Amino acid sequence: MLKVSVAAIAICFSLIGHVYAASCEAIISKQVTQALLGKNPRAGLETYLTKKLSKPRYFEDGKCTSPAKDLNLYPGVLYHDCSYENGGLHGWARVAIIPPAMIAGWIDNACRSKGAKCIAGVTAYSWCSNQLSFPIAANIIEPGSAGGGNDAGSHNFIFLHGITVPRPAWIGATQDLDAAVQAKNLAPLSDVEEPTTLTSQVARPAGIRREIYSEFAPEPKLTNIGTSCPIADRNPVWFDAARRSLLDAWAKPQNNMFVALAKALEDGKNPGRVSCSP
Repeated sequence: MLKVSVAAIAICFSLIGHVYAASCEAIISKQVTQALLGKNPRAGLETYLTKKLSKPRYFEDGKCTSPAKDLNLYPGVLYHDCSYENGGLHGWARVAIIPPAMIAGWIDNACRSKGAKCIAGVTAYSWCSNQLSFPIAANIIEPGSAGGGNDAGSHNFIFLHGITVPRPAWIGATQDLDAAVQAKNLAPLSDVEEPTTLTSQVARPAGIRREIYSEFAPEPKLTNIGTSCPIADRNPVWFDAARRSLLDAWAKPQNNMFVALAKALEDGKNPGRVSCSP
C-alpha cells in the first residue's frame, strides 16, 4: 500500500491553492486590462466591478436582509445579513455592502501614476483573495486548504471585522449548523470593538497581512499590531486597523489598505498569508 505523509499531503494542497490563485489572478487581470482599454481607468474599472458584483457572491447567494446601516461600530456603513449554503454546509454572514464605485475609487487612487498594470494587479489579487468582501461578523464557508490546512472539503471559517478568528466551541470545522443558530451567536460580535481572541493574518477586502500594512500604509496608521509569525504575536489591535481602515475610507477616495497593497505588489512582495514555522 502506498503511504503518503501528512506533510506531503499538506504541501500538495498548498501547491494546488497557489496554482488556483495564480490562474484566477491571470484571468481577472486580463479581464480588467480589457475593461480599461480606451477608457478613463476609474470609469473602466467601475464598469467592470459593477458587472462583476451584480451577481451575488456565493455567501450572498441565498436569503439576505434589506440593506441597513445601523451598526454602532460601523456608522454609515451599509451591510446585510445573508443565510446561504455552500459545499453542503449552511452559513450566515453579516457583510458590508461596498459599492463598486467606491472600490474602483480606492484602487484607482492606490494606483495613481502607476498605470493600468497596477489597477489590474490590485483588482485581481483582492478579488481572488476574497472577492473584495468585508465580513463584519460571519461564517464564510471555504475549503479547508484556504486556512492553511490539508483538506479541500468545505469548512466553517469565522470572521470578525474582516479577519478570520479561531473557530468557537459552538461550531465544528465541518459541522452543518442551522444558519439561525449561527446568527444568534455571530450577530452580537458586531458590537465587540476590541475582542481578545487572536486574529488570523490577512485583513479584507485588500487581503493584506500586518507586515504589509506596517511597511507600506501611509500615516496615520496603528502600531503595536503584532506580527504574523509566531502566532502568539498576532496582536488583536489588527482588528482595529482593519475596521478603522474601512470606516476612514467609506465614501472617501483613499483606502490605506489598498495603498499598501499596490506598493507591495509593485515591490514584488507577497501581500497575503505566509507559513509560520512550527
